[in-house]
Amino acid sequence: MNDRPPLRLNAARRFLRLYLFDSDLAELERTVRAGKLAPAIVEGLLALEDTLAADAPEWTLLSLVEGDANRSLDDATDAGARRFLKDLTRRLREWLGDQAPPSPA
Repeated sequence: MNDRPPLRLNAARRFLRLYLFDSDLAELERTVRAGKLAPAIVEGLLALEDTLAADAPEWTLLSLVEGDANRSLDDATDAGARRFLKDLTRRLREWLGDQAPPSPA
């Protein structure tokens, strides 16, 4: 049995650590809207969406949000973390505009 996390989960973790851990959503929005780092942002968006679509072990999503993104949630559950991450992916798509990849099916 392989206990290593899936590659996309690792990419999601890396994205959250790089772009949210020590900053806020307003700073991320400015970066994305300015077109800076678009390929890295798109890769992070896709990794987050893939992670949300997968069957993750319990506490995985909460770990992403509270650990990797450094965000406290009022609803400190995977369900609360899922809402946070879905909102983040929606915002990223909005901020990317025409640079956003096609939405997952």
